[in-house]
Amino acid sequence: MANEIPTKGILKTEALKHYILETSAYPREHELLKELRKATVQKYGNLSEMEVPVDEGLLLSMLLKITNAKNTLELGVFTGYSLLSTALALPDDGRITAIDIDKEAYEMGLEFIKKAGVDHKINFIHSDGIKALDQLVKDKKEFDFAFADADKSNYVNFHERLLKLVKVGGIIAFDNTLWFGFVAEDEEGVPEHMREYRKALIEFNKKLALDTRVEVSQISIGDGVTLCRRLPTQIYTLLDLIETIFFCQKWYMRVLLNCVAFAVCFSNKTLFSLLYFFSFCCDAVDGWCARRFNQVSTFGAVLDMVTDRVSTACLLVVLSQVYRPSLVFLSLLALDIASHWLQMYSTFLAGKSSHKDVEDSTSWLFRLYYGNRIFMCYCCVSCEVVLYIILLLIAKNQTENLLNVVVATLTQISPLSFLLALTLFGWSMKQTVNIIQMKTASDVCVLYDIEKHHKKP
Repeated sequence: MANEIPTKGILKTEALKHYILETSAYPREHELLKELRKATVQKYGNLSEMEVPVDEGLLLSMLLKITNAKNTLELGVFTGYSLLSTALALPDDGRITAIDIDKEAYEMGLEFIKKAGVDHKINFIHSDGIKALDQLVKDKKEFDFAFADADKSNYVNFHERLLKLVKVGGIIAFDNTLWFGFVAEDEEGVPEHMREYRKALIEFNKKLALDTRVEVSQISIGDGVTLCRRLPTQIYTLLDLIETIFFCQKWYMRVLLNCVAFAVCFSNKTLFSLLYFFSFCCDAVDGWCARRFNQVSTFGAVLDMVTDRVSTACLLVVLSQVYRPSLVFLSLLALDIASHWLQMYSTFLAGKSSHKDVEDSTSWLFRLYYGNRIFMCYCCVSCEVVLYIILLLIAKNQTENLLNVVVATLTQISPLSFLLALTLFGWSMKQTVNIIQMKTASDVCVLYDIEKHHKKP
């Protein structure tokens, strides 16, 4: 046949390829993977060469386990051999976002995925690759591992988008980068229907070799797999340097503003309120800039949370000196610190890259809080800025009864009473989230201890 796909492999002889498969790969192949492979050959014939070879599937499985990946992305599924390999390798709470324009082929393989009991790990997106990736970038998704085995002429475009989706230290794997060995042959000797991808992959391989954003290793398994480990952002240009300095200045300014604000919190409440509010604005601008200029980092996220918690804690301590009973504010302080500290620690134990990754939570409010920026902003501004500043400003002395002051303000028909009522709702939502967060994070820590205990010999 004129457009027949060559057998995958670039080894010296077919005998050597069969030796590897028969000796090392087939004996380790999962039974359902074997059934899926045979069913694919039966239905698609020569097109079955599009699925990854058995030895490559074993390599992907090992990489996922070595890197402790939990959230992965697969671009190009076909009947799902590599998808099932991935699903079997991930822990039970692992997740795979699978993208393919051919739903029919995926549904054929879904039968075997369901038999393996791993279909709950898969979110299949029936879409064009570029369109789906753009949406994931827009949604600010993050992955530990990505496997690309789709339109080779778009590998360069895939790469740029995957760099925004895969976390620092994560791996992006590109399949077929040696294209049946044709990348090293003269074009005249290459079948015509294989030339377009050959040309695209030659250019892609050159670009990857010069890309300082990733560490690259091209492996001669199948017809070539290139592994790219995403590196931390480095300062290569003056613009990068300016952005980094700008980030540091905003953070130092925020700390300085807070220090000055709390130094005058009792002597000049108005100045304190202005400085504290401006400090909070610096935090919002800092977050926006980090996302806009791709400066998001684990250190930045931790630093942001620590600064937030210290600022809120100091403000609660101030309010505890103004209102009675002071235990109310000290209890809120304890809840705030405990819930966030437990959340950060449980995130580390669960292998997640962000404490805001709560998609697996059973609480709709918890998912809404961390998943919707507008709602989260409303709760934080209401609770940590507006409400607490209002309470400080309306206190006439340092022995006010909290309940009496709040009730008296709410019963007045004024813009202040309306604002207080509006922020009280946001405050109540924030405290509810803190309680859910503390409970959820505690459960994760307990389950980790139980699993660790069971694993002991």
